[in-house]
Amino acid sequence: MRIIDLEKRNKKMRADMYMPAWVLCLGIFSELIACYFVLFAFATWLWEVLLYAVIPCIYGTLFIIFWNNQKIIMLSEDYFEYTNIWGKKKIYNFHDIKRYRVLLGSFSLVTSTGKVNIDSCAVINKRLSDKIDAILEIIDLGLEP
Repeated sequence: MRIIDLEKRNKKMRADMYMPAWVLCLGIFSELIACYFVLFAFATWLWEVLLYAVIPCIYGTLFIIFWNNQKIIMLSEDYFEYTNIWGKKKIYNFHDIKRYRVLLGSFSLVTSTGKVNIDSCAVINKRLSDKIDAILEIIDLGLEP
């Protein structure tokens, strides 16, 4: 997880948390590999080679969807909008976060109405990072946010 300070970098981010460009590049590269297998199958008339195009095509599509959809946008100091990998949007209150779980490649913020997954490769701005850290400190102390 990279934390970006917008004041130091005079750059507009597309969201307060988003997936980096290398995820998109990996998806495009996987799609190009799938296209290579398809072209090879048509050039050699070996139709069994088309089976090798299925997995890179699926992975490439998932990486592109993942890059495009998963993000968090802070609406105010108390509310944020989370969009999951499939594009489903939901608005959460920071004070509704009850607990958190650290997983292998990500961590989850569990609320009373659902959970928010933040992957370890995500780019997060400083404002969102500071807000999450403050809420997690309150949870670690055993207090109600």
